Amino acid sequence: MATTRAAPAPLLLPVLAWSIGMVLQNALKIPEQILVVASLALLLISIILPKARIWLIILLFLPLGALRLQSSKQEGFSVRDLVKDKHSIRQPISYLVTSRLSSSSNVYAIRLQSMANQPISDNLLLIPAQTMIPGERYSGLADISELLSDPILQIYPNRYSATAKQVGKATRLSPSPMRFAIARLRQNLMHNLDAKLGDDAAWAQGLLFSDTEAKKNHMNDLSSSGLMHLIVVSGLHVWLIYLVLVSLLRILLPRGLAELLFLPVILLFAALNNWAPSITRSIIMIGTLIVARWMQRPLSGAQSISVSLFIITLVSPMQLFSIGLQMSYLCIIIILYGMPNVKLFPGKAMIRNRWQKAVESLWEGILLSVLISIAITPLTLFYFGRATFNGVITNLLGISLMAILLPLSFIILLVPMGGQLGHLFILSYRYLTEAWQSLVQFGANLPLSFTGKYISTYHAIALAVVILVLFLFLRTKPRRAIIMAAPCLLLAAGLYYIPTPLSQQPGVHIFACGVADCSFIKLSDGSTIMIDTGGGSAFTASEAKLSEDKLLTDSWMQKVLLPWLGKNEVNSLDYLIITHMHADHFGGLLSLIKQTRVKHIFISKATSMQPQWQFFASRAYFRPDNVHIIADTCSFMLGDSRIKFLHPDADFVSTNENELSLVCRIDTPDGKLLFTGDIGSQSEYYLSRKYDSELDIDYLKIPHHGSRGSSTSHFLELTSPQEAWLSTSKINRFGFPHTETVSRYNDANIPIRSTAQGSIQLRFTQKD
Repeated sequence: MATTRAAPAPLLLPVLAWSIGMVLQNALKIPEQILVVASLALLLISIILPKARIWLIILLFLPLGALRLQSSKQEGFSVRDLVKDKHSIRQPISYLVTSRLSSSSNVYAIRLQSMANQPISDNLLLIPAQTMIPGERYSGLADISELLSDPILQIYPNRYSATAKQVGKATRLSPSPMRFAIARLRQNLMHNLDAKLGDDAAWAQGLLFSDTEAKKNHMNDLSSSGLMHLIVVSGLHVWLIYLVLVSLLRILLPRGLAELLFLPVILLFAALNNWAPSITRSIIMIGTLIVARWMQRPLSGAQSISVSLFIITLVSPMQLFSIGLQMSYLCIIIILYGMPNVKLFPGKAMIRNRWQKAVESLWEGILLSVLISIAITPLTLFYFGRATFNGVITNLLGISLMAILLPLSFIILLVPMGGQLGHLFILSYRYLTEAWQSLVQFGANLPLSFTGKYISTYHAIALAVVILVLFLFLRTKPRRAIIMAAPCLLLAAGLYYIPTPLSQQPGVHIFACGVADCSFIKLSDGSTIMIDTGGGSAFTASEAKLSEDKLLTDSWMQKVLLPWLGKNEVNSLDYLIITHMHADHFGGLLSLIKQTRVKHIFISKATSMQPQWQFFASRAYFRPDNVHIIADTCSFMLGDSRIKFLHPDADFVSTNENELSLVCRIDTPDGKLLFTGDIGSQSEYYLSRKYDSELDIDYLKIPHHGSRGSSTSHFLELTSPQEAWLSTSKINRFGFPHTETVSRYNDANIPIRSTAQGSIQLRFTQKD
């Protein structure tokens, strides 16, 4: 019996309560003892009050879900704790290689089994000195270092605790148990595609094994075109495999036996794809559908969804917070329950001609694509800062292409490709992938998308509620929709106006952006100031010719800070200060001004004459309200705070770009802050001689990342801050901070806080 909407769904409310309990636990961190007491109390009351038993049992799933999430976070021991306060530790380890992260990378995911001959279980990233075989066990010496965990900037938790860099050659241990044969099989099948398809294998590997190489190389175009979900294995692939495989098997076998043979095949397919949430969800739904048919029981879509969600979150609770699971379930809910009964042609289907049926099917496909695009907008804006309706156009052809490419990729994988027939298959695959890439490019150039608009959690939920109201009017009677819409819209309005902590609290952030600089200050009058914009991996300070594409896509600002600003409702900047024209300070400038309104920019006179600055100023989207060129010492007030530019003044002369960095002092009711760019001893001596009274401050941004050529003893004596902030990374090619510089701070009894341990935050007290 097919899945129906009208069939009962007894698990819907309990699983909904279970999921809400996990969400509340993740946000509120409720103590375990309280959850246990609440569970026992609800269980006891349900025994005493049989009339309310059903509702009490549903409520019981709230603390049970919270307890399951709590228990998952307590499982195992983390290597992160061992390396937290060290650059790295060198230890002998044994481990299982679980997967190679992509076909071109030299980084593997491993499951640690022992360290220093002591049993330990944890997930690490491995940078090996040799080719590893997924599914095999190895032992050897490794330098283990912490993956930076930044509680301020890190929006998504890292699934790995640390990085292990192999020292010398690792020894392959005895063969692993059979349960790890899947990893070896996946690797062999990936190599099979590489051998047959060469550079074109990435698309097939993405379709069949969720390999990320093609996705990574075409990330922006796939996202803009709305076709991302079609290249990496999703639930749609599973349903397509089900339809094709069962249809073929039914030629020779009864339907029940065909479905029975299908189940182990699709389970193997899911294992080869590392049990991705969308695949697991589809398999469970198909499995429950098959079992219900065998038992001749009606099965509702809600019940099927509830069963799959409960199983997934029971096994792996943190999956509930993954974008993959959220998108997958939202799409299937829209498919099952979101379509309005809007027909192009009146009358019964049986009397329509084939052309009417074809047009009706096309209309339904377009309408469904529009509704899914609307429904997922809160998620795409929250996670990616992007909303696109290009998929409404591209998905119609994209799904058709994928429906051909997927079985063709299977054929190329499983069948020897010798002779003319094999050549024909490979040639067909290459033509189809060219057509696919052309479609991706066409979709990316369509105007129905916008990027750079990240939204906060509250705003995402508010938008989701508004979209829910839209679906109420599409799916229910107008009178009922109006009654339900009123409280929903009130809830959305309330959520929209709930401020984020950052939007309320003044303070300073010194961001962890590696050996680069970016600071953000919010003053008590609400004014926002950013000093420098971080760097990027695709360019260096010595580049004379800048690439706009690299600056927009490969900067730390684009990848890390813009999402953080959006989620904290920082949609514009009042003041941006660029200290000087080195890439570790201007690297994020283009991304910032393209996606965020910047009202005022301050640069030095030396910067204004640099070719790099002329490059930035010539961009069409470079539209600040004012660009202020600082040619001499000046200051201005912002409410009860003051900004004063001390350096370089009209009398200072230097040929060193670092020495010409803008130095500004920001006085607030909570303290005096000095930001120094990359100045060295020449500028420090000049400031000490000419502006010694201005150097008495409370907080110092350490000059030039702790270089030995800066932070002279006399300068530190004059500034005498109660705390100094250092912007650097744990390991860098410059060796920052230099030992002699750190010694000078220690001698002056000035404590140092470093972004190598994560972003630095200082909250202002908002004194009256």
